[in-house]
Amino acid sequence: MLRIHNVKVRLGKINHQKVLSQHLNIREKDIKSIKLVKQSIDSRRKTIYYVNSYDITLENEETFLRNHKNVQKVKPYHYTYLPGNDKNVIIVGTGPAGLFCGYVLAKAGNRVRMIERGKKVDERMKNMMI
Repeated sequence: MLRIHNVKVRLGKINHQKVLSQHLNIREKDIKSIKLVKQSIDSRRKTIYYVNSYDITLENEETFLRNHKNVQKVKPYHYTYLPGNDKNVIIVGTGPAGLFCGYVLAKAGNRVRMIERGKKVDERMKNMMI
């Protein structure tokens, strides 16, 4: 699998295979599979367009890599969770990192308790509205 970054795509263009074949100067039928990995909008100039990153699979990836330096080989990463146990875990703080940590630990079978020192959610929302 190969990854290509910074592919500029005009708004309204949804045929990713055609866009990639033109960008890489290859035939559409040579592209086996396409996965849109990331999409951003660049509106710094008069013409607004998407900036996409793709994972693609081709017939002859090794020869293609030699000819295109802006394309890199990518291996999919699969996160393996820790084996489950029944330990009690306390997480202090329910920010984004604390919530994610609690989620992963609970998925692994731990009993998770979360402690937050801040105000109640309703009070926080009132403070944000001011």
